[in-house]
Amino acid sequence: MISLRNIYTVARKEIVSSFRDRIFVTLLFILCALLITAAFAGFKNYSQIEKTQLNANAFFRHELEEQQHNPHAAAHFGTYLFKPFSLLVLYDPGLVAFTGNTYQVEAHKQHEINYAAIQDRDASMRFGQLSIALILQLFFPLLIIFIGFSTITAEREQQTLKLILIQGINKKELVWGKFSGIYGLVLLAILPVFVLMLLNLLIAGGSTNLFSRLLMFMIVYLLYFSVITGIVVCLSAWSGSSKSALLKTLGIWVLFCVLLPRIGAAVADHAYKLPTRYDFNRSMQRGFSKGINKDGNYIQRAENFDQELIKRYHLDSIQQLNPSKRDGLQLQYGEDYNLMLFKKYSAPVTDHINAQQGLQDMFGILDPVISIKQLSMSFAGTDFLHHLDFFEQAQQYRNEFMATLNFKEQQGKMDPKDFPIFFKKIKKFDYLEPSATWPVKKHLLSLSALLFWFLSIILILNLTAKYLKVS
Repeated sequence: MISLRNIYTVARKEIVSSFRDRIFVTLLFILCALLITAAFAGFKNYSQIEKTQLNANAFFRHELEEQQHNPHAAAHFGTYLFKPFSLLVLYDPGLVAFTGNTYQVEAHKQHEINYAAIQDRDASMRFGQLSIALILQLFFPLLIIFIGFSTITAEREQQTLKLILIQGINKKELVWGKFSGIYGLVLLAILPVFVLMLLNLLIAGGSTNLFSRLLMFMIVYLLYFSVITGIVVCLSAWSGSSKSALLKTLGIWVLFCVLLPRIGAAVADHAYKLPTRYDFNRSMQRGFSKGINKDGNYIQRAENFDQELIKRYHLDSIQQLNPSKRDGLQLQYGEDYNLMLFKKYSAPVTDHINAQQGLQDMFGILDPVISIKQLSMSFAGTDFLHHLDFFEQAQQYRNEFMATLNFKEQQGKMDPKDFPIFFKKIKKFDYLEPSATWPVKKHLLSLSALLFWFLSIILILNLTAKYLKVS
């Protein structure tokens, strides 16, 4: 029979001892300084991005609405779309600096998202970007290690372990008390940070979706910290000395936080190699020029399409078709063919990227750090899958934008005085962020892996208590 009172007594002693040694306070002060620095830098970066994007959106929208070009010329002139970022990018910037944030809308070309911020950064970015997520993933485990590596070995070395057990506290209560005490210290350190996150989102007027995402963000980190705490307590119980326990826990930290994430990324990249952008663009150009599925080259396809128009409108020759209508139909045919090519050549790339993500999620079974990285970026909306979602929505807008202009071209010449009226009616691009449950569906394997680690730690803690050596 386990006594919660005994667990509380052991946990309370662990917390009081940590404050007396001042190790916890010193480490907590260092982490707070890092968190404040990361939060300040993140807020400054977010504010700059938001201001730049608002100005750019307003500029290009005004340029679109006030231009004096016919629809055909306007399609070539195009416009730009910018990937929006929620306030959660403050906590985990993820791949934002590497994936680009600008999508160019242009006739006859299916652009990718360009202008990644990393292009304007110096070599220091190679060492990573200091963020709240990075501190939670890498430095908080170090806090847990330094306050918990000797939690049981010290009792054994000081000959107090037998004394504790003689006083009526059994092994299971001792182990779970030690776990609760260390985890309680972690909660004392992290809960104020979480409260500030919620207040920041509340003041900024965040949506229900953002609050749900932030709540899930917090829950997975609490699970992650419980896993790390359990590992540290178990290693302390299994080790013969505090020095041995420290070396083992630091070795696990290096393995989980440094080696396995790099190995996982390298394996995924090797298993599902992606083509270069040059090769992809070359395939697109060759497909558009020479055709695919034996449908002829560019000139042959144009002639075949003219024949289709003759049949469709019951004409004797293509010259009988209104020139504006003919141009508009041909332009739209070119856009449709270009889109078909893009889907054909991009589908394998997307499949490879999804496979890479799936393999990364699978590595989370071996390493909880990989799981928390995947889930953290996903809930913050800064992972590659959110990047792809924005690209798909931007591309859909681009295709509708071109179809609108080509349809207007079919209707004949416009009076230049009507240009602003027409362009103002074109809908604005509005990115619809996926729901809070979308990241769960996309990274279900990572979440399952983290839950697997959590349940495994509970089982291992109970086994550790059962076979705990007193001396």
